[in-house]
Amino acid sequence: HHTVILLKYTETEQRMFGDWSMGFKNVDAEDLAGFEGFSDLGSDAFWEKLNAGAIPEALDLLKSFYDGT
Repeated sequence: HHTVILLKYTETEQRMFGDWSMGFKNVDAEDLAGFEGFSDLGSDAFWEKLNAGAIPEALDLLKSFYDGT
């Protein structure tokens, strides 16, 4: 991550979601292409679709974060 803005910092005695486990797996574009709804945010084709209005409105917000605006 970069350009992170801390909105709030508090200490806690216990986890809020104690049963929630997280994991990490290295994947490549071929692995991700099999997931319905996956979009390669780094591809020119994705941004061309976004600029043409072919991507849902909610991704305009994502684009603003990506562009740093």
